[in-house]
Amino acid sequence: MKQHLNLLPIQLRRRTLLRTRLRQWGFIWATMCAVAILLLGRSWYVLSAAYGDLATWERRASGVQAVHEQNERLRVQIEGLRRRLAKYGDLNSEQIGLKLLATVSQSSAKTSGSHQIQKLSFNQTLVADAPVHATPNAATTATPPKTREVRALVLSGVAKSNITIAEFVSTLRDSGVFQKVDLKSSQGNKTNTKGPRQYQVECTF
Repeated sequence: MKQHLNLLPIQLRRRTLLRTRLRQWGFIWATMCAVAILLLGRSWYVLSAAYGDLATWERRASGVQAVHEQNERLRVQIEGLRRRLAKYGDLNSEQIGLKLLATVSQSSAKTSGSHQIQKLSFNQTLVADAPVHATPNAATTATPPKTREVRALVLSGVAKSNITIAEFVSTLRDSGVFQKVDLKSSQGNKTNTKGPRQYQVECTF
């Protein structure tokens, strides 16, 4: 076994050992700093990406919030319009009723004989139109009929004679308020054909 004898001075050996240790620790610290910088860089990248995602979600959330607020404003406007339309519908119905009563009253006043309206009723029904037949070359033979709303004012009363009833019906037709005025019945005393007669008139509008 060989043995080496270090003949260098003790101070030189100490300085050499110190430089060696300093280089070793410098390398270790440099490696640790590099690893720390890499970890910090990765953490910064992840944090930046998280901030980017957060900003994206905030923009999306602000858009959703804006849409929600707009929908709420539209809902309030729609409710207001519904209330206004309901008021206008009620007002329109009242105006139509007043107009019909005024027309009937004026028509009754224009008759020459005595005349009395005993009952006034309002009917509202759905009537199906006649089906429209297709041409022979068409695949189907007929189109389903459409329905429409028919409103009618039915007047029942007593008049002095048939002439008075005829004048009343003619005046209702000439008023232009009704689409059609039909005399449904006219009945009197069987023993006295010239006496008072009960009638029923249907006015469609």
